[in-house]
Amino acid sequence: MNVWASTLMDIEYQDATIPTNGTHLGQDITTKLMLTSLSFVTSSSSVVDNVYAIFQADRDILEYNGAHLDVLAGVFDSRGFFYDNSVSGAITSNTTWSGYILVTGDVTVNSGVTLTIDPGTFIFFKSGKKLIINGTITTIQSLSINSINRIIFDRSGSSGTWGPIIFDGSGASNSVLDNVEIKYASDIQCLNGADVTISNSIIDNSTQGIYIYNSQPRILNNQIIEPTKNGIYGEATGKRPLIQGNVITKSDSNQQYKQFQGIIFGNSTKPFITHNDISGFYHAVYLGGGTYTFFTDDHIVTSDPNNRLRDSRYGLNTGWGSTTSCW
Repeated sequence: MNVWASTLMDIEYQDATIPTNGTHLGQDITTKLMLTSLSFVTSSSSVVDNVYAIFQADRDILEYNGAHLDVLAGVFDSRGFFYDNSVSGAITSNTTWSGYILVTGDVTVNSGVTLTIDPGTFIFFKSGKKLIINGTITTIQSLSINSINRIIFDRSGSSGTWGPIIFDGSGASNSVLDNVEIKYASDIQCLNGADVTISNSIIDNSTQGIYIYNSQPRILNNQIIEPTKNGIYGEATGKRPLIQGNVITKSDSNQQYKQFQGIIFGNSTKPFITHNDISGFYHAVYLGGGTYTFFTDDHIVTSDPNNRLRDSRYGLNTGWGSTTSCW
């Protein structure tokens, strides 16, 4: 009990032994998290259950919406509460992650192996650590975007980035990221025939949203919010990725506002791009290097409305031997 009480003080203060040094989350937020977390536990719940309940409370309180998860993870890590929930290295047999996980070293899902992530799981990464999928990762959920039961990938601590999440090779093509939230990552990479599905998800404050190289993923109904660089960047000769129904945006508080591209393709990619809402970039959409683009879905059906390109220096630029077809 003394350890738990002092941990809560660490959440409240920068240094629990010297409160005058300043606060982490402060008294009001810490108290609200603690009181809300009580609805997820009983008097007989374990310490692990109580930690998970604090994470749930921060995710589920609407005004917080997971804003403090990185700070909470950093404190719980420093206090040793991930002692039985830390992972690194190769995953060599089918595995399920649930509850809360701390990635302390690079993790690789081997070819032929499936990593299943249960709804409501929190996955935190040490700075610079990445998740490489040569096999299959699945997070399929029958839930809508912004669901309180979404899976969250976040950093441990209040600074730095982690990642990337790399899908590499055709062995990763059955992978699905659905209804997840990815925060403070470098990016998601779909490489070398990894024709994965990323849908109904939030990519928030990444360096870059999604990078596509020689693959044709399906990128559907996501929110790519406040990337430092590009929203989606693809180089996939002859491949046909589908980019449909996404919101890709930077606000004027972003230090790279109206810089980089919302969607950029080159190297003779043949993408389908439709029903996206893109704002806050240098080009909302830039298509170069011999790309042949359809502003339709992959059945050549036009959305109504189609792409909405706004609040950028330029809307659409097609150049360097490229063609864009619209109906």
